[in-house]
Amino acid sequence: MKLTYPAISRVFDTEDEKINTLVIEHPRLLAALLTDLTTQIAGGEGRCVVSQENKVLPIAKTVELLDRFIPFEAYSRSLLQKINAFLEETALGETYYAKTAALLGEWERLLSEIALELPGEIAFSKITAESLVKAAGAEVQIDGTSLPEMLLDYMELVTTLEREKLFVLVDLRRVCDDEETKLLLDSALSHGYHILMIESSDRPRLPNERRWIVDRDLCEIG
Repeated sequence: MKLTYPAISRVFDTEDEKINTLVIEHPRLLAALLTDLTTQIAGGEGRCVVSQENKVLPIAKTVELLDRFIPFEAYSRSLLQKINAFLEETALGETYYAKTAALLGEWERLLSEIALELPGEIAFSKITAESLVKAAGAEVQIDGTSLPEMLLDYMELVTTLEREKLFVLVDLRRVCDDEETKLLLDSALSHGYHILMIESSDRPRLPNERRWIVDRDLCEIG
């Protein structure tokens, strides 16, 4: 994927052999770029353009802006709904259908047996794979997981359940040291994830990143 913004001359290509890092030391330009992306992700208009193979992509569907890492709470309701949908679809698929049907039948028989302990006629709504999956309350376990591991797990889930996306990581190096960041970027490159790092200040350059700086005077430095 490629990202362009009219105020910056550089085209950021995620198919590069390194991760692109954009350092913007000019506060108003940084705010303008992030506001543009946020607006378009919400479905509005903006000047940023994301493309792939010369085709312009809708930013609302193809960009994930991650700018809060402590705590990391990117597991949106939408993504959890997709996890539930995947579990339900797989439970009813060829591999698990017989086991799912048997368990549903057993659960219905158990409830009917327990209901005999009560006076009167007790009826139940039909038990489905969907209702059981929802009742299970699936959630992403993150306790004891490092931030780089959380990010990689999140990228894998989004790519698996939704589509390839451009992950824009804002000021990640404020909370990750050089070694953590290097390991994260190495793994992201090996998985082919599309990443653009945006930083508000210059930091030591890592061997697996390509740096582009816009300084406080709006001068661009490669």
